[in-house]
Amino acid sequence: MPTEPTLPERFSDLAREIIVDGRIEADEVARVRETVYADGTVDREEAEFLFYLDAHGTGNAPEWATLYVDALSNFFLDGAAPKGVVGGHDAQFLIDRVNRDGKIDQRTEFELLVEIAARAIECPAEVLTLLLEAVRERVLSGGGVLFGPNRTRRGVIDDADVEVLEKILYGTGGSGGYTISRAEAELLFDLNDATVARDNASGWRDLFVKAVGNFLMFPKGDSTAMTADARRRHAAWLDSGDAAFTKEASKLIWREGVFGALKKARDMDRDDRDAAAAAAQTAEDEAARREAVDADEAAWLIDRIGRDGELHQNERALLVHIRTRATEIDPALEAHFEEAGV
Repeated sequence: MPTEPTLPERFSDLAREIIVDGRIEADEVARVRETVYADGTVDREEAEFLFYLDAHGTGNAPEWATLYVDALSNFFLDGAAPKGVVGGHDAQFLIDRVNRDGKIDQRTEFELLVEIAARAIECPAEVLTLLLEAVRERVLSGGGVLFGPNRTRRGVIDDADVEVLEKILYGTGGSGGYTISRAEAELLFDLNDATVARDNASGWRDLFVKAVGNFLMFPKGDSTAMTADARRRHAAWLDSGDAAFTKEASKLIWREGVFGALKKARDMDRDDRDAAAAAAQTAEDEAARREAVDADEAAWLIDRIGRDGELHQNERALLVHIRTRATEIDPALEAHFEEAGV
């Protein structure tokens, strides 16, 4: 069960001064930043201190959310080797603290989860599940400002929503960047079904089609525990700087497809071109084995499309995408292709 954050003794005096009026002011944020980063890193007690302040402050200065997200994402992603990996113990600590009252605050807790999902090389499924449920709740049941300062419409997928969803889908766990899990695909369909008649952002259809299509043709594999030796190699790779570029190359493949990424690579600098081409070639080799829609995947798609008894434009675009991209398609989808005119 989620637990309330505790206040480490060494921060008790400062905490009492800050939360005496129930609000964290800009000058107090500066004091907290100086205290937390006194030695250049964020340790577990300092993380607990930040969680405690967030739980007891309301209507805080905007600077607070920035410090909260930056410092805590540094703790969870950079605090221990290998960098970029959220371990099981830390993952439970994160879940307990952000879900302490059964809901995810938008300005701090939600943005922290998004930042971790976007930056993580490896992130436990429990953290990602919590984030996806928070997205579902905020789009389908929430209102007002959801993902950013410009978000005001209820039950509509705006540009800010598309941007956050892309960060989540590109980041989750570092298992390739362009692969999509079933939970993510289910969420995208739920959002699409609920907002089909709304004035959604122009980028929503492209995101929906490519993400669900990649789930069907490039399903994300199950995560496996890394051995100690693998973790050491992984840490060395992260420190080399190649990780960041590989993730960017994965995003390019995700957006442009394998062959599109290879074409785009021709316009890059030589070193970048070689790295992107290598990443694309790896994806192409995998595509030869996996770029198909089998019977189970077809059954899932048929169920999702048929839930409201109507074929909508985004679903038709998805069928076109599958028809033109998949190397093999289960015959069960033929009736839906005919209905869609493809």
